[in-house]
Amino acid sequence: MEQQREALRHIDTALTSIRYLDKGIADVRALEKTLGPLWERVQVLEKALEPYRDLQKQLESLWSTIQDLEKRLEPMRALSEELTAVRDELRKATRQALP
Repeated sequence: MEQQREALRHIDTALTSIRYLDKGIADVRALEKTLGPLWERVQVLEKALEPYRDLQKQLESLWSTIQDLEKRLEPMRALSEELTAVRDELRKATRQALP
């Protein structure tokens, strides 16, 4: 009789565990049902962003090239400023030389 009671307690404990697990599975399924469309949307958006990420990488590369070209043009700017100054001096000298 005692063994039967002990067996019934084990069965009752097992049933309680099964009910708990069943509820957990139902909760997970409900969560999957709720989150599933959101995860799908995340995947769609990530795929849609791929070309723009590539463009962003290209932009960074182009910006680096532009900065490099600007550095290379610095001597030209200095020469242009010097040319402007010399022309101004030439105009002044010409005006002073003419009666």
